[in-house]
Amino acid sequence: MPVHHDAFISYSHTADGALAPAFQRGLEQLAKPLLRLRAQKIFRDQTDLTASPALWPGIVSHLAASDWLLVFANPLYAGSRWCRKEVEWWLAERSPERLLIVLTDGDIVWDEARRDFDWARTTALPDCLAGHLADEPLYVDLRWARETPGLSLAHGGFREAVVRVAAPLRGVSPTDLDGADLRQLRRTRLFVRSGVGAICVAAGMAVWQARVATEEARIAETQRQQAEAQRRIAESERAQAEAQR
Repeated sequence: MPVHHDAFISYSHTADGALAPAFQRGLEQLAKPLLRLRAQKIFRDQTDLTASPALWPGIVSHLAASDWLLVFANPLYAGSRWCRKEVEWWLAERSPERLLIVLTDGDIVWDEARRDFDWARTTALPDCLAGHLADEPLYVDLRWARETPGLSLAHGGFREAVVRVAAPLRGVSPTDLDGADLRQLRRTRLFVRSGVGAICVAAGMAVWQARVATEEARIAETQRQQAEAQRRIAESERAQAEAQR
């Protein structure tokens, strides 16, 4: 079966080893249909890359199978040889319009006159991006989130950031996606409540049946004991009659 990813997360393990997994979970759980494992397939090397003696060819195969590249930008990312190679491959083989930026540290400054990043002040991106974007990219600023533990879709600011990134991945507006997630959440809660209600009814029926069975067993035992007592009386009366004869 061919491998396919909706997006490939390119990140620095040192800088975003905690934030990238949380963001991956958010993308996969946002508006997730009931009974499905995930809403989207997001590649991240520590969850999807198998052991291989040829690391780079394995990464390339997953890049080639991805629709979008998500760049988690920060100074450590900009200085990483591997992260730079991923961006260079994407720019050579895919469209920069399919590249989304999540800023986690440092700065991104756009020079409108040159229609390029101001590389004297931009510290979060590798300079291989120079000249590849015709307009200033609309990136998601998550610099506040790096020191926030336990991030999930329950966190309002984090949820908003996930929605803003997930919307272009799915080809819908953030408003529509946010509404779809809320509707799915209500359906899931209703399903859970219905399931809990059914379990409670089944448990009640089981308890009632157990009580009925116990009562029937008690009655049966009482009847057996009465029958046994009557049998003994009858045997005693026959013995007395025989003795009299």
